[in-house]
Amino acid sequence: MNMGHGVAGRVLQGLATVACVGTIVGCHPMVQPMNVEADLGATDSSWPQPLRPGDPSLGTRIAGHVAVLDFWATWCEPCRETIPKVIRLADAYGPEGLVVVGVHVGRGSESATAFAEDAGIQYPLYTDEDYAFSDRFGARSVPTVLVVAPNGSIVHRSRELDAEVLAAIREQLTHVKNTDTGAADKSTPISPGGA
Repeated sequence: MNMGHGVAGRVLQGLATVACVGTIVGCHPMVQPMNVEADLGATDSSWPQPLRPGDPSLGTRIAGHVAVLDFWATWCEPCRETIPKVIRLADAYGPEGLVVVGVHVGRGSESATAFAEDAGIQYPLYTDEDYAFSDRFGARSVPTVLVVAPNGSIVHRSRELDAEVLAAIREQLTHVKNTDTGAADKSTPISPGGA
């Protein structure tokens, strides 16, 4: 399959590969790989849409970065407990290059926007109303936290923002920092540990 060109194509390829591998190793029964013909910046309906007007696509936001995707819902009580931790994570590691995004799953984007304002969420938010994106990455059950390497590989999956998630984030940020003093080599896959 044509994976596209550049960093965006490699990130998409990494995410599609993890979806396929997840099916084989039993992480979660995945629906099917994403439309790998589309660039990450595309507005493919299977990708979460920005919750705030004017925000870039999720793919554009995370391409080439160490990223945390926090899948949540307003009706999910454990999510409400996790979100303050995610806010602190974004504040603490954002200056080091970590991109934190929230993906609200299911219907209710209006209530998600209101909740985000009340909770003080400043990081980018996206909505996956029909579960198309979250299903592909085993994140229908919320909360689910994914740590994504700059090449698009999911290197850690958790139901909670815990010490293992922090260790995976630190490892990825250290790898990026040690790879190059300015711009990490985003083309070298990092072995998936815990995906």
